[in-house]
Amino acid sequence: MVARYLAFQVPGWVLAALLGGIAHAWWKVPTWAVLAAVGIWVLKDAVLFPFVWRAYGPGPGHDTRVPPGARARAREDLRPSGYVEVAGELWRAELLPGEPPVRAGESVRVLGREGFTLRVTRAPAEGDVPSATTEPAG
Repeated sequence: MVARYLAFQVPGWVLAALLGGIAHAWWKVPTWAVLAAVGIWVLKDAVLFPFVWRAYGPGPGHDTRVPPGARARAREDLRPSGYVEVAGELWRAELLPGEPPVRAGESVRVLGREGFTLRVTRAPAEGDVPSATTEPAG
């Protein structure tokens, strides 16, 4: 989190230093004033970090990892693409080629992800047991 915060702050520090250098060169602003201004800018970011650090880390419900096998509910018909809800988040989803359409409200199973699009297939209803393909011994 600290590294992410610094990654967002360092460009501002560099810009402040460049503008200070320009002010020093063009308008003869004293060096001590430029250094003080840049120092105050950096100090401001250090003081604010304890108040904003949560914004720079992933929070609950903001995890962009959707594990294969996760269940999702179609928010609209998937013909072959549309939107599904996974753990309270809305994701674009696309059915496998040749899959029949899925109606809004039905369950799908996540197979994987390509960018921000989930690859899904129709999920069996809760409690459904796959049928056996072998004959009982007799």
